[in-house]
Amino acid sequence: MNLRPLESTLFEQRVETELRIRNPNDMDLDITGLDVEISLNGKRLARVLSSDAVKVPRFGEATVKAVASTSATAILRQIATLQKTGGEDPSYGIRGHVYLGSGFRRRVKLEHSGKLLEE
Repeated sequence: MNLRPLESTLFEQRVETELRIRNPNDMDLDITGLDVEISLNGKRLARVLSSDAVKVPRFGEATVKAVASTSATAILRQIATLQKTGGEDPSYGIRGHVYLGSGFRRRVKLEHSGKLLEE
């Protein structure tokens, strides 16, 4: 994963990243944007947005550039939560929408969760 710091302030941190999108379908997907929220231990960590268009081939994958932003408050909340859990495997959640081009529904719900340190 590539991360590139963007202009940030004391209250908001921003990074550009590349996300890999997999397509398990038997048809190409024309993705026109992403709007995703990432949570850690049930609390919001960051919002990820992208307006880049990408074609994901059938049974294939593609990468899309996206900007993730978070607040100092969200980071401090996560540090406090991690200290309270005493080393338990942190859980994560990804929720949002993938926006598709013509011929498809306008947006598709995206939701996934798990443990960060699962083996």
